[in-house]
Amino acid sequence: MSIAALLFLAGCSTNLLDTLNPLKTTEDEAKRGTIGFVEGFLGGVAADEPRATLIGRDVLSSGGTAADAAVAISFALSVTLPSSASLGGGGLCLVHGVKPNTTETLDFLPTIPSKIGASSVPPAAVPGLVRGMAALHAKYGRLQWSQLIAPAEKLSRFGERVSRALARDLKQAEPILMADPQLRKIFAAGKGDVLVREGEFLKQPDLSSVLGRLRARGAGDFYTGLVARQLVADVAGGVISKEDLRNYAPRWRPTLKVPYVKETNFHFATPPGASNVLAAQMMSVMVKDGGWEKASPAA
Repeated sequence: MSIAALLFLAGCSTNLLDTLNPLKTTEDEAKRGTIGFVEGFLGGVAADEPRATLIGRDVLSSGGTAADAAVAISFALSVTLPSSASLGGGGLCLVHGVKPNTTETLDFLPTIPSKIGASSVPPAAVPGLVRGMAALHAKYGRLQWSQLIAPAEKLSRFGERVSRALARDLKQAEPILMADPQLRKIFAAGKGDVLVREGEFLKQPDLSSVLGRLRARGAGDFYTGLVARQLVADVAGGVISKEDLRNYAPRWRPTLKVPYVKETNFHFATPPGASNVLAAQMMSVMVKDGGWEKASPAA
């Protein structure tokens, strides 16, 4: 019942806070996970919706890595901007780890179900976001998984004001949303045939229940537990099978690397899709023969 979209999280230096706080004592470490753990500059966060951005900032302030912040932002966006990053979607993440100085692509794009008919309405894909974020957290995270899910769970349970970004996206998809009884129930919020508008209060108790199980039981519940059974029975209409969910796995891959100068490289997420390949080719042309620094205005 989601509006599938890709989530791109680029340039994540997951060991940033080790560099900023090299002299933390054991007593200090016991406070990791508390806002204010990092003193002074803690990095930067950008997202398409303000509440998700603030949640990411708090994760960095609490001593989390950039990967921790990305996970928390992703689940927060599933509440505050599901048109861009829903639990039913997926994406690509370009990740840089300071130690051992590697940059790689995490592919958690949705996949095609093993058995899907030409008449399947609505079309469905096997969601990748939850296991993708679990893979990112397992490899590069530091804070507890539950701490990263809790803010999104709280937002959906107690509600939040609809942001301008979400209101705009809902308006653009209004005919589709109003034609689906489940989506209308969520985004019309008891108003009948009118979607929620910017600044209005929106609660999502069903989503809160799902996030609560993910917080307590981990990502596996979404693919093999109660949430998976509900997804197969209710949301996917039989198009997605238990096997599709159980067998889904995100993939770590090398990046497309374009050398620049000395030990500096540009990195692009590897396919599927031609956009990153095209972007890498364009960058390669720009840095060739001395790069853009020597290029004419016309070039």
